[in-house]
Amino acid sequence: MPPLRDRLTDVPRIARAYLRSLGPSVGVKQLTTGGAEALCAHAWPGNIRELRNVILGCVIGCEGPQIDWEVLEKHWP
Repeated sequence: MPPLRDRLTDVPRIARAYLRSLGPSVGVKQLTTGGAEALCAHAWPGNIRELRNVILGCVIGCEGPQIDWEVLEKHWP
């Protein structure tokens, strides 16, 4: 399987899958269009594990129902 940096169009879909899997335990969160664009702009040197950790950090630290570029900026490691 190619690295995540070579499949940037898959990043929002994978991020939304993580959000769905975490939803029951932390509340439903939605990835906004701006959030998806911010995720696609990253090179992802840590590959899928880095993406999972970013989404988890945002879900834990986000007070509202949406994850947008501002939330990502605050909680990006």
